[in-house]
Amino acid sequence: MATTPNYNFPYPSENDPPNGAAQIGALATAVDTRILNTAKIPICQLKLPANQSIPTDVNTAVLFGAGSENIDTHGFHSTATNTDRVIPNVPGYYMVQCHVSWATSSLGNRRLFPSKNGVPDIGAMMSGDASQLSFTAQRIYAFNGTTDYASMIVYQTAGIALNIAGSTATNIGNRAMLEVYYLRPL
Repeated sequence: MATTPNYNFPYPSENDPPNGAAQIGALATAVDTRILNTAKIPICQLKLPANQSIPTDVNTAVLFGAGSENIDTHGFHSTATNTDRVIPNVPGYYMVQCHVSWATSSLGNRRLFPSKNGVPDIGAMMSGDASQLSFTAQRIYAFNGTTDYASMIVYQTAGIALNIAGSTATNIGNRAMLEVYYLRPL
């Protein structure tokens, strides 16, 4: 049997002997599997469970420990080890979105970076002065399904440690969040 170029759906080629039931059955199985996999799209959404203190002048990974998993359909995140990481176990392209809200301080600047494999993504960085307290940044990355991971890195220059808001924030939109959404296969 031949297959379609995009989704590898089987269809009879010119040289295949006619066998309608088997050929239609193979196509139905392939379509059913594709629909099932689409319905089980990997999503991981983490919320910071408590405020985290961020030192001055240091790129700092946000730690999502116990109580941080809002959604984790495929076990991408551990609340016990490497809690800053979302490790997609399904290879593909993913949207990584980060949100942070800073404590008020009249000093310094603030930055937010989505990150692949612990490297701050300068191209996706969101930054501002002390008057801007909330940032959202996003980027699409390819993840290999084994060792690649997403994380969220913050940085500030107030000269003192500053908190980023966790679940104690009264407005859910002010919590630090890391979201990783599957888009498509590699």
